[in-house]
Amino acid sequence: MYKFVMYNGSVYRETHNVFTKSQCFVTQFKEKTDDSFYDYLDYLDSYARDIGSGDIYDLYEVEFYIVYNDTSKTTETVAKELKAKEEEGRTIGKFARDCIFDHLWCVNEDSAYRLTAEIENNKVAIAFNCESCSDDWIALKSKPGGFSMEGWCSKIVDIHDCDKLLVRYTYRVLKGEDLLRDKKVVEVTMNPEDFKAEMLKHRLANI
Repeated sequence: MYKFVMYNGSVYRETHNVFTKSQCFVTQFKEKTDDSFYDYLDYLDSYARDIGSGDIYDLYEVEFYIVYNDTSKTTETVAKELKAKEEEGRTIGKFARDCIFDHLWCVNEDSAYRLTAEIENNKVAIAFNCESCSDDWIALKSKPGGFSMEGWCSKIVDIHDCDKLLVRYTYRVLKGEDLLRDKKVVEVTMNPEDFKAEMLKHRLANI
């Protein structure tokens, strides 16, 4: 998961400068820089700023979730299997419980579960490890040398069809104060337009 820095009202990606061995944040947009930034990795046309003591900034991870009640045969089949496991006294993983019983799905635009899910058009992708695919779900194929997606299926969801849109921020540094031991989690419910804007703001191509 990527870490982001909020500094002077703009979002940057946090990284480690292998040359100076210092913690820094980077951007590819010159207009988001000032005199404290320097050229970083010329072939990527990026700019970096080392994080200094006394700097006021936020360092955080961000996750996007939708609450969406999928009523297709895919999730109905999985729900029956999970309930049967519970009745047998077996443990159900948190991911399965979140998705199937609580209808809480994590969406990640960077991977989009290998489907074209454009948030500009209000589309996100959800996925589950279930081989029983309804017509609106697509069986995913693994890429050579990549993470195995065997047994997984995915579908596109319109954010306006969701019951709730959530953004979860996990702060490591907040207002310049190190919270590494006591990381702070903040969950915000958003309307579709704000949710879309937040996803676009954290899209790597826009940082």
